[in-house]
Amino acid sequence: MNHPLRATRALLVGHFSTVGDIESLDIVRQWLGEMDTLYDVAPLFESVRAKLPEAIDLATVDPRSYSHLVMICGPVWKEQLEELKFDLARFEHCVRIGINLTLIAPIQTWNPFDVLLERDSNRLIRPDLTLLAETKSVPVVVGRCLVRKQSSYAGRERHDQARQLFDDLIQRRDFAAIDVDTRWYRAENGLRTPAHFLSVLQRIDLLLTNRLHGMVYALKAGVPVVAIDAIEGEAKVSAQAKAIGWPQCIPIESATPERLDAAVDWCLSPQAREVISSCRKGVIPALEDVKRTFFAALTEESPSRHCRNGRVNLSD
Repeated sequence: MNHPLRATRALLVGHFSTVGDIESLDIVRQWLGEMDTLYDVAPLFESVRAKLPEAIDLATVDPRSYSHLVMICGPVWKEQLEELKFDLARFEHCVRIGINLTLIAPIQTWNPFDVLLERDSNRLIRPDLTLLAETKSVPVVVGRCLVRKQSSYAGRERHDQARQLFDDLIQRRDFAAIDVDTRWYRAENGLRTPAHFLSVLQRIDLLLTNRLHGMVYALKAGVPVVAIDAIEGEAKVSAQAKAIGWPQCIPIESATPERLDAAVDWCLSPQAREVISSCRKGVIPALEDVKRTFFAALTEESPSRHCRNGRVNLSD
């Protein structure tokens, strides 16, 4: 087949659904930039295209606009492309390059590429392309511990607003975020015990939460927490923050981007760690009093309970 000797415009195609896919794409784009070559990016899936800036619709591209087709990263096989209705034959005039791909079928039976730089096939195995990139980490890792609904506060719930405020904050401040859950019975989150939950919290820089035990366990872990009380008029999260003495619990009515940014800045300061230590020490007397009162209830007859016919009546 006759191909142009130099790329004039390349179409970059792939799954682009994982961080490895995206970084592989970034590497290829960097290489094309070094060669002053224009390109377009066309994800195989519409759901990815909707979230990828400047991506174009693969179904509507004009193959004649391209000299090269580059398929990047991930598993690929003939039936997959047929199911996705991606017809490689439309790009017969292009130089077709496959890079960082996993070829599912033997290349002797299916290899549509003029140049195949596979990650792995039955021919050879290469290191994954992303190992070439110098990926920079972000300075702050936050945990996100959210409850989405609390029917006991029906009519006063504003959880959706709290969640959106936190999501916007994470994006605005470019935080790396991981979701954690206090519900131990949800096996998929892997945090099956209080110790598991606490251990994960100890490895983050900041927790964002609208849950009471999210706030409490962050402080137990020595980690600053920005809490939003998502119940109009305030409820148990605010009450607990006051009992502990933690200053960064924000009523939903007062939760603004500016207020959240100020809370984050304070939480990332040395002062926050000092306040956490003071809070943890300050709650001990009140909790020791709870223990004494509980023991007394087990060992002494409560004056509010009455015996009738030799039985303790608990209904009075």
